[in-house]
Amino acid sequence: MQESDQLDLCEIVITGPKDTWMQQFCKELVEERLCACVNIDENVHSVYRWEGKIYEEIETKARIHTKVSLSDKIIKKAKLAHPYSEPSIIVTPIIGGSDTYLDWIRSETI
Repeated sequence: MQESDQLDLCEIVITGPKDTWMQQFCKELVEERLCACVNIDENVHSVYRWEGKIYEEIETKARIHTKVSLSDKIIKKAKLAHPYSEPSIIVTPIIGGSDTYLDWIRSETI
């Protein structure tokens, strides 16, 4: 891997309600080649403050493996489609890992 390629990948983490929305949204991302892979955790216990009140919910969390150059497009798509008014969407750079897996992410995305 060349020096310029080292920070071209990221993981986008999105949480959402425990229903079919996340599975459908993530499948579209893979079909559109906006990401190579999504890992979905379906029983995430979330505790948060929203509008002055504390909530505890069982949610779904998706870990989306993609290129940094596609992250804005994924964020925009998620915000438009997400059932929450303020969804949790976080982008973290991938700074290392299995070279062959990272190359696979690159090859499977547009």
